[in-house]
Amino acid sequence: MTAQQEVSKRGGLPDGDADLAALASSALGPSRGGNPAPAAPPQPAGSSPSPTPSPGPPQPRAARTVAAPESPAQELDDAEETNLQNRFTQVTSIVDVAVLERFGAYQDAQKAKTGAEPANTVVVFEAINAAMRANKLGELSRAPEADPDDFLAIHTPGRRTSRERRKTDQLSWRPTFGQLGKLDTAWKAHFKDRSQFINAVLDDFLPELKPKRRPKK
Repeated sequence: MTAQQEVSKRGGLPDGDADLAALASSALGPSRGGNPAPAAPPQPAGSSPSPTPSPGPPQPRAARTVAAPESPAQELDDAEETNLQNRFTQVTSIVDVAVLERFGAYQDAQKAKTGAEPANTVVVFEAINAAMRANKLGELSRAPEADPDDFLAIHTPGRRTSRERRKTDQLSWRPTFGQLGKLDTAWKAHFKDRSQFINAVLDDFLPELKPKRRPKK
């Protein structure tokens, strides 16, 4: 007979602590897990609960070396630099009038020979290439040598040896920026400016003018 049945048999209400405990145990029934969970052991007086160990900091991964691709901005700068080197520019050189007369005569002679008159840039480049092939820049830049027996040197840099004023005129030609950069690197070791260099190489390259025939009387 259960505790509840016994209570009912007695008259309905439990009497005493034993009856109450029996009734409560019968009402709750057995625990879900079967055996009750063991109680945690009591902590000693004055002790604090042991902290749960925290995980350590994550270990850094080994760095991988990856070559950075060329940026679009760098590619654009290289393209712009290439375009600039290939662009043409107008150059004006101061040349002796006598050299310009031989320059025009050479163009006329080439036209009569080939049927096409060469442009100014073509003639200038021919003169420069001829001087560079012969390695004559040092020779063309030197002033006339003085006679070692002379007491005073007549030919001195910067001194005019003739009362006649130097007659000059302008000569225009069109190199690219890249060609002009190479050219300026070559002449700066020998000449004071670009016009002096152009005048010297043209004077050395161009044929002398043929003497004019005097009209018969």
